Amino acid sequence: MKDSESPPGPPELNWYAAGTHVAWLSIFVGAVLMVIGLRFLIVPDGAAATFGLGRAAEGPYLHYVIGLRDLWLGGLAIAFAYLRDWRALFLWLAMGVAVCLSDASVVWAFGGPRAAIIFHCGAGVLCAGLAFGARRRWRNR
Repeated sequence: MKDSESPPGPPELNWYAAGTHVAWLSIFVGAVLMVIGLRFLIVPDGAAATFGLGRAAEGPYLHYVIGLRDLWLGGLAIAFAYLRDWRALFLWLAMGVAVCLSDASVVWAFGGPRAAIIFHCGAGVLCAGLAFGARRRWRNR
């Protein structure tokens, strides 16, 4: 490696670089998803109520699965954003739109609280906006 070359690894994340706002907001989304996942593992009934679901009659086993899934998916979002893998981040966020809207429809279908439906729809809109930004970064490379 020459003296003028930078070491291999992820690019620096500074606020002024192109696309960095998409990366930082995606890291935030991933971190929020991980917090939600931890909540499902630590306080499953409370997390389910906030999500818009009722208490599980047979125990919190499914809530633990949801928590682990959210930890994994949040970690992926953070990794894709940190590494600036725009294509992977775009796909993750685009699929996140479908998941958020599906979650909202499940909560709505089973009479969940309006606030939970609005939260899920808002998360879907945020994912759509970030997906658009990640797609632009991926296509403009």
